[in-house]
Amino acid sequence: MINKCGFILTALLFLALLFNPAVQGWYMPLEEVEEGMEGYGKTVFQGTEVESFPITIEGIIQEGYQRRLILIRAGGDRIEEIGGIASGMSGSPVYLDDRLIGAIAYGWQMSDQRMALITPIEDMQQIWEEKEYWAREKPDLSDWPGLEVEAVRTPLLASGLSGRSIDMLQEGLDKYDIKVISGPASRKDGGDSPPLKPGSAVAVDLMRGDISSSFVGTVTHRNKNDILAFGHPLFHEGAVDLFMSDAYVHQIISSLQFPFKLASSQNLKGRIGQDRFAGISGQVGEYPRLIPVNIVIKDLDRGIENRASFQVVQHERLLNSLVGSAALQILDETLDRIGLGTATGRVQITGRPLPDHNLTRDNLYFSHNDIAIAALTELQQLIYLLTANPYQKMDIYNIRLILEVEKVNSLAYLQRVEIDQEDIFPGEEVQATVVLRPFREELIEKEITFTIPEDMPPGPASIIVSGGPPWDPALPDENDEQEYYYEDFHNLLQSYIDQPRNNQLVVEIFPAYRYPRHYLEPEEEEEVEEAPQEDNGPEEEDIPPEEIVPPEEVEMRVLIDTEYYLDGIWSSEIEILNQETTPAGD
Repeated sequence: MINKCGFILTALLFLALLFNPAVQGWYMPLEEVEEGMEGYGKTVFQGTEVESFPITIEGIIQEGYQRRLILIRAGGDRIEEIGGIASGMSGSPVYLDDRLIGAIAYGWQMSDQRMALITPIEDMQQIWEEKEYWAREKPDLSDWPGLEVEAVRTPLLASGLSGRSIDMLQEGLDKYDIKVISGPASRKDGGDSPPLKPGSAVAVDLMRGDISSSFVGTVTHRNKNDILAFGHPLFHEGAVDLFMSDAYVHQIISSLQFPFKLASSQNLKGRIGQDRFAGISGQVGEYPRLIPVNIVIKDLDRGIENRASFQVVQHERLLNSLVGSAALQILDETLDRIGLGTATGRVQITGRPLPDHNLTRDNLYFSHNDIAIAALTELQQLIYLLTANPYQKMDIYNIRLILEVEKVNSLAYLQRVEIDQEDIFPGEEVQATVVLRPFREELIEKEITFTIPEDMPPGPASIIVSGGPPWDPALPDENDEQEYYYEDFHNLLQSYIDQPRNNQLVVEIFPAYRYPRHYLEPEEEEEVEEAPQEDNGPEEEDIPPEEIVPPEEVEMRVLIDTEYYLDGIWSSEIEILNQETTPAGD
């Protein structure tokens, strides 16, 4: 019995050793790494060919850091030629005795850039178990005062973006401490590129197509279809869903701060699924959810039309910046100017849980100073509404923007309104004349008609005619603790759908004792609520219950189309009279 148990234990021990990766020899545990050992790293310096470069172990860094790191010095002709470790080499595997010890991950600016810090492969393997062992803070550099450690990653290389469109994207990425620069176009003719392997250049794409944006790093290890890369976090968001592509390195650009790889994303290979402190992991042959975006811009003055199609990742916090910056770029390229103009357009978003999976908004936009920025108002407002709502997660299928722009001034001010009759009764049609002043032009008159609600109670009433003030969804941001007024997502969405367009007159009538929330500042609203009620007739308890009409059921709101971008508001008091009735049988 003892011999049998001993045999089983021996067999189990043999199997455990057999399947222990360290015993198999593909990686070297950190405990075996010693100062002075020499080895090599792998990366792509140009094109797609993986090349080796020599390294020397300078030490194991355990004191003063949040985790264990290996300090190395890189050398060789290639490293000397480019000036040291370059951004984009993050993830480059490093080997001792042909056994993987980890990935190049960090370096120092304005210093000896041949020095780098290695994330041990043992730590990177934990990503496959979706565990996060280390604190979120950057390593503490108290041992090297005055120097700042940086992840050895490229900036976000944005292809097809320039100038202020890059500035817009940069603003959206500032929270992640990520730098955006203009990069080369994606190589759509990449053909049958070689498979990803240790040392290959790998791209993490946020946008792909006519406009693209990518981070470029290096593959550290591949186990069948599972990939480890970078050796440091990207956004440090844990589970993610991002594009993973191979990349083509055009050149390594020398820099006093950090040399960096100028590279292009090529063929889509799979998805990045984990973004942890020790690196990122992905799967070849599995693909992320994506959002197709189509943009059409027409310059009516010059007869020019531009179109752009691209795919963007489903990332709620970045979607507005990604789509907005791309739309701004196409607008700027098409108009080739900044300044006055009028735009008419349509924003269409399909997704769930939108009614019928679709939300379409047509509108007119105007600006004295920058029509391109003004024309993006609806697009960015709607994306923000859907991605920041606190009720339901959106699954967006498609985004489409169509704009026609011309250099005309469509602004008109609301001068006054003239009611064409004195006696006004519930249920009666009222004729009115709206006087508008187009910008620097003569006054024009527009005849309008609206009907007083049948259940409008007799007595004083207020009438307000406005140019459709911009709608504000009042969504709280991450640090906002303000009261939130919408009951659910449907209520929020309906509020958006019901908003007037910029070229619509809004006519509202309501009892004098009620004032709509959207015309009040918060402090004014409190004053109105706390003010003593005027004597507008008998107390509510003196009115038979069947004659009491809830205020929300008697407010009238009519939208009237015009060809102008409207500005202004007019209000007046009117008297709603009793309908005269004839007793039955007389």
